[in-house]
Amino acid sequence: MAAKKHKATKLRTYKGRKPKLKSMLLEAMDLPVETDALTPKITMVGKSKLLIENHNGVLQYNSNLVRFLSHDGTLEIKGSCFILKQLANGRAYINGVIECISYLE
Repeated sequence: MAAKKHKATKLRTYKGRKPKLKSMLLEAMDLPVETDALTPKITMVGKSKLLIENHNGVLQYNSNLVRFLSHDGTLEIKGSCFILKQLANGRAYINGVIECISYLE
């Protein structure tokens, strides 16, 4: 008898399900959350240097305000004398006087 060929079925992914599965897997493997490449990682050195990784682009930039698009919403940095030192591949390095970092919804 000939073996039956099974038709390959595509797994369906529903909006919102994939990130939840990723976070569950990362938690189960005891890995940091930022390794999912969706969660922004913000590193601040003193009051004058800021590194933002895993962002999705710059929405607004001037010497007193920078807004980044991220998976978690709009990330807003307020301060003065901002200089965008580096901007490449989801990574931004800012120098200046940093007064406030917040998310807008």
